[in-house]
Amino acid sequence: MLKGVSRTLPGLANFHMVGQWAEGMIGVSTAAVSGRNLIKSLCRRERRSFTTRTAEESRKMVEC
Repeated sequence: MLKGVSRTLPGLANFHMVGQWAEGMIGVSTAAVSGRNLIKSLCRRERRSFTTRTAEESRKMVEC
C-alpha cells in the first residue's frame, strides 16, 4: 500500500489532513477510512474510547 503525503504541517498545531490524497489512494471509501482513522488516533491520544455504529443504530438513536 502507498504511504501518501504527510498528514500534518510544521508550525500548525492540531492540523490533520485526511482524504484520498493523504492516503495515497483514490476513492470515496479511502477518504472515509482516512477520516475514521484520524478520529481513532485522536481518541487514542486523548485516552478516550472509540466506538462506531451502523447506520441503522444511528437512525434508532435519532428516533428516540
